[in-house]
Amino acid sequence: MKKNYLTVFTQHRSRVLLLLGFVSGLPLAVTASTLQAWLTVENIDIKTIGFFH
Repeated sequence: MKKNYLTVFTQHRSRVLLLLGFVSGLPLAVTASTLQAWLTVENIDIKTIGFFH
């Protein structure tokens, strides 16, 4: 008997956990990209940006 593994994603709890996992990683990505753009605009050396990133 072969189960369809995609049925797990149709359950409400699984969708909530997937959403929470995505949202928890979002602030890190936004902060890192914003910091890199801000340091680039301020003409900071690329080595320094790499240190902060």
